[in-house]
Amino acid sequence: MQLTVKWLSRNFNLNRQIADLKRRQENEPLANISQYEQTFSGAVGNLQEMKMINYAERNARIEELTLEQHRVCKEIRKAVSYVDDPTLWSLLTDRYIECMEWKTIADKYCFSMRHVFNLHGKALPIVYRHLPKGVKNEE
Repeated sequence: MQLTVKWLSRNFNLNRQIADLKRRQENEPLANISQYEQTFSGAVGNLQEMKMINYAERNARIEELTLEQHRVCKEIRKAVSYVDDPTLWSLLTDRYIECMEWKTIADKYCFSMRHVFNLHGKALPIVYRHLPKGVKNEE
């Protein structure tokens, strides 16, 4: 079942990467364009230019990861759609599509953590049966 968890966790991992890049963007705001234009040839201009390049590269990476995240979510939704039990379906959706923490999920349904993990264990074999063929070959 580790393969199933790893496959489902791809969105969770992408979400973390995107959030980390966005936090870095907030902590290193885009250089002041007017100052950049005035000091392009000086040392400060080079620093500003580097800030702008880094900002643009991070933005491009965020866009790339976001597109990947949409693709991955679509795959996960398809596999999870085969889970008929609404509780199991909701638990998987909350965790692997909405990227909720286990504690938050347990609180949401007024379940103990142990019960959430037991339900998760029941849902994994159902999802495993519906993983794309190529994924199962990686075992």
